[in-house]
Amino acid sequence: MAHQMKVNLNTMEARVIALLRRRYPITTDELRKELSVRRDTLDRVLKRLAAKGVLILEPLPDKTYVRLLLPGVEPAAEPSIERSDKDGDDDSIAYR
Repeated sequence: MAHQMKVNLNTMEARVIALLRRRYPITTDELRKELSVRRDTLDRVLKRLAAKGVLILEPLPDKTYVRLLLPGVEPAAEPSIERSDKDGDDDSIAYR
């Protein structure tokens, strides 16, 4: 039986986790293209998820792989849309 952990996730974090569940191995560049997001946006999301212990980045000389450490992770609550920045980036919509 898989261990499930509830974590506060925003929409972009949930999209990253869903893609990592379906596809491994995957590099940061492949992930960025698959999600159609800017590099800086994905970098912020990956750093937040790594800080939460959800994933790990595995750098190689020419690419970086992303590995999901907690495949059973799920949002801590139902989503409620809350925009906190002016540009409305997808990563500003948070599960609360």
